[in-house]
Amino acid sequence: MSHSVSVIENKPSGKTFVFEGDFSIQNIETTKDEIQNNLTSTGVIVIDINGVTNLDISFLQLIYSIMSHCDKNKISVQLSSSGLSEECKTIVKKSGFEKIIRK
Repeated sequence: MSHSVSVIENKPSGKTFVFEGDFSIQNIETTKDEIQNNLTSTGVIVIDINGVTNLDISFLQLIYSIMSHCDKNKISVQLSSSGLSEECKTIVKKSGFEKIIRK
C-alpha cells in the first residue's frame, strides 16, 4: 500500500503536510516520525488529507495528535479534508472522529 507525506514550506512561516495514499497501522510509525521531524513551533500548520485513499483509526489518531499538539502550543492549524472519499468519510464517522474531521 503506497503512501506519502509531502512537507511544503509556507511563506513567511509554517508548513503544509500533504498526505496521499493509504495510511494504516502498518505505516503510521514512519509517518509519525516524519511529521515530528518537520513540525514547527511557529506559523500556520496546514494538514491536507484530500489525497488519502484509505485510512484506519491509527491515522485518525495521528491527525488528532497533530491538532492537539498545535492547540497546546498555540500554533494555528488548518485541516483540509473536503476531498476525502465517501468510504474514508464513513470510517471517520464510525470511528468517532467526525467532529475533528468535519468535511
